[in-house]
Amino acid sequence: MENWHLILKDYPDETGIIGSLVVGYGDLEFWFASCLAETLSDTPQAIRLMFRIRSESQRINIADALLDPAFEKFGLSPDYDETLRSVRHCLRIRNQYAHCHWRSKDGQLSFCNLEEFAKKSQSTLLHFRRLDLLLLNEQQRFFEYTRNWLYFLLKKIQAAKKGSSLIPGLPERPPKLPQPSLYIPQNTLQP
Repeated sequence: MENWHLILKDYPDETGIIGSLVVGYGDLEFWFASCLAETLSDTPQAIRLMFRIRSESQRINIADALLDPAFEKFGLSPDYDETLRSVRHCLRIRNQYAHCHWRSKDGQLSFCNLEEFAKKSQSTLLHFRRLDLLLLNEQQRFFEYTRNWLYFLLKKIQAAKKGSSLIPGLPERPPKLPQPSLYIPQNTLQP
């Protein structure tokens, strides 16, 4: 039986990106909370609302309940919808790596999402998903894309609250980037 640290030492570039995705998700939550803080005009309250809850999905849902009407009021719903969609996809990427078991077989790095397995009451097979550096780089770019959207949205709500869209330094809308796959399809392997 291989230990995860022995497996991952053979994949230093992949491990670095996976680590940055797991840890970097917290940065996305910070920017999401910053949008909420600007909307509420109360940073401490926004942080309390989001971070007293341990579930990342619940944090997003609570912030969404407050943010969606505010962005609709200022005519920013399409921008908000793209940002929210991107944040949710980054959470899926982060969670699959934060709750998994690693394997290397035939020189290919793969993982099994244990939460996914646990939710299937009838399944006795662990589904290992393959990764490569190309896909991980796409996922890392998508995290940056999402961060850019959150910053853009924060600046747009600041401008809207001031009644102007002509604020110096207002960033441009990020160009559309498709959601990357979560993994490379692979055969089901026995544990």
